[in-house]
Amino acid sequence: MSTRTWLLLFVVALGGCVSEADDDDSATPEPTPAAVPEAIIAADVRGVVGEPVSLDGLASSDAVSWTWDFGDGTTTGPLDSGDVSHTWEAPGHYLVALEVRGADGRPDTTTARATITWPRSQVQSTRANLLDLDWDEDAILAVATDFDAVAVYRPADRDVVAWYPTCASPRTLSHSRSTANPNALFVACPDDDAVEVWDTASQVLVGRVDLPRGSRPWSVVAPTTGEAGWVALQATGQVVEIIAPLNQAPTLGRTIDVLPDPRGLALHGDTLLVSRHRSPDEQAEWVSVDVQTGSVSEHTLHRHPGPDSDTSNRGVPSFLQQITVSPDGRSAWFPSLQANVERGLWRDGLPLTHETTSRAIISSVAVTDDEAAWQGLDATYDERDRGIFDDRDLAESISFSPDGDWAYVGFLGGESITILDAYTLQASGNVPGLVGGAQGVLTGPEGERIYSVSAVSRRLTQISLVSGALPEVEHVQPLQPPGVPDPLTAEEYAGRLIFQQAVDPRMTKDGYLSCATCHLDGDEDGRTWDFTDRGEGLRNTVSLLGKAGGHGPIHWSGNFDEVQDFENDIRGPQAGAGYLDDADWEATQATLGDPKAGLSADLDALAAYVGSLDRFLPSPHRGPDGLSDAALAGQEIFEDPLVGCADCHPAPLFTDSQWLAPGQPLLQDVGTLTDASGDRLGAELFGIDTPTLLGLPGSGPYLHDGSAPTLRAVLVDRNPADEHGVTSHLSDEQLDQLVQYLLELETP
Repeated sequence: MSTRTWLLLFVVALGGCVSEADDDDSATPEPTPAAVPEAIIAADVRGVVGEPVSLDGLASSDAVSWTWDFGDGTTTGPLDSGDVSHTWEAPGHYLVALEVRGADGRPDTTTARATITWPRSQVQSTRANLLDLDWDEDAILAVATDFDAVAVYRPADRDVVAWYPTCASPRTLSHSRSTANPNALFVACPDDDAVEVWDTASQVLVGRVDLPRGSRPWSVVAPTTGEAGWVALQATGQVVEIIAPLNQAPTLGRTIDVLPDPRGLALHGDTLLVSRHRSPDEQAEWVSVDVQTGSVSEHTLHRHPGPDSDTSNRGVPSFLQQITVSPDGRSAWFPSLQANVERGLWRDGLPLTHETTSRAIISSVAVTDDEAAWQGLDATYDERDRGIFDDRDLAESISFSPDGDWAYVGFLGGESITILDAYTLQASGNVPGLVGGAQGVLTGPEGERIYSVSAVSRRLTQISLVSGALPEVEHVQPLQPPGVPDPLTAEEYAGRLIFQQAVDPRMTKDGYLSCATCHLDGDEDGRTWDFTDRGEGLRNTVSLLGKAGGHGPIHWSGNFDEVQDFENDIRGPQAGAGYLDDADWEATQATLGDPKAGLSADLDALAAYVGSLDRFLPSPHRGPDGLSDAALAGQEIFEDPLVGCADCHPAPLFTDSQWLAPGQPLLQDVGTLTDASGDRLGAELFGIDTPTLLGLPGSGPYLHDGSAPTLRAVLVDRNPADEHGVTSHLSDEQLDQLVQYLLELETP
């Protein structure tokens, strides 16, 4: 009997049975596999620096251990529970990772975001901006500069629901944060030399304060506490207190001297921050004012050392127009551009290029001791690392998310908003297509929307920032009151858009430059550029205001005879594709040859806009009754044939600029030419086109190379041989009188 037969008989005897299949090894039952774990974090979290934040991983399934990485360099070991608390010691956007393991050791991982911020400041802030919130009415208030109005835009209706007819050409506004007068809206009108105060509850003009003639009150801030707001007088270098009691007409308070050319303005509690619009070459300047005592403290933003590259450049911050205090109250931010005043063939042997001339920057400073210590700065009001933007022109505006972790930076010619991590200065998104630029940016109350306004295109844009989605333009609202005529022709309006449109590759390569880079608002930038590489030399920027497209030859050397000739600069130093077609470009490259006018609708529109700039700025030195006694005495000296000023600067335009023959300008050698003055059209420069004397205040430095910081320096220091008027015999009093006349000079 075989062993197998014996086993079968034994099993049968026991009452069991065995089949043939039972003999296979697969008959051994497999153990039930352990469940696969799934890591789940309940939600992204928000917290405050130094305070415990709870994280919830309890929803993770089939997990027996939880291990956390908090993104700040700290982790936990395996924990037997899914809930944990962690305290972050610095603000930031942290990526938190959770790893869970099942009973058999298999892992699963997931991540979530932890946003850690400083606590919001309990101190209120206001700032000069093109738009602001009306909290009670759930509305946005925005200047409509071209139409002498403020729009009341209601996001829920996606429409303008009311208009305030204001003083002429309002530039900035600011809504009160003070309980003493919570509905006060301050509006600044530099063309009218006035500030108006409106009541937003009744939409009624409460009153107006008139400021000194020609003082240009560009920026205004409403109260944070009490009844007093402040306005910056750009032409006089002062700030003035505007006292606005509830339901009473505003009155003028104190006047405080601050710094030249003030435009950026913010009020944080009892501290007023004021920035200089056009900086000197050495450094940018700003001041803090204690509004309780009136004391002024001076501060700077440094000149950046570079290097020059396709992503950076040397330079000094300039065109500082807005200041925003962060929601935590720890820092103040200044958007601007960085002007490379060190580069050029004459200055350092390197030609200016489209990507090394200027670019957008953000500067920020600590306004508390705590922020200075955290940033590793030596003292309060010192500057932290600067944010430098690639492929962007002037950064003109900035707003923050409610907790201050995101900064929304608006660009003029870039026509976009960049979303910036406020702690790392890293870009995290972009909103393009904002025609006319994002000159003012405002965050909505809940932080789910931002608003952008452009005085150039007269548009307000509503942008959604729903969490987890890309920014989306929800609505574009034109800002033109019904029935109000447009002060610009269609061609002038188109030309104004082109003037600042650095985003257009026809204007420049990579988005750094436009006409507005040197001539913001048609004015000048206070810079002397080294244009040796383009066949010129050191050239001081002149204002376009009042010249209506030119008083004859264009540029100091008279090398252009029409605004359309800027096609040569566009295709040359700016590396743009240009607005002419190639055949027309080939035929008209010579700037004093065949005309370009009529060959490109866009160039003609650009010329039309420049031609519309027909108004000089009024002099802040001239009284309402005309010339002062000192200026009248200076006028006699100016018109004295022995002195000779009027020979080259005859009324009414105070210039003899003209064409003697086609392509032959009248150029004067008044002893100011140097080796740095360069050439003209590839040949020797024999003289300089005579500039008008209208609009001299605030336009220094003077002369073609910017070598005279003051008008007295023009008459004395840069005129040793009496070639620029015979002035060596004049007494100090007579020189003062002559300078006073030049400062008070206006169009008859």
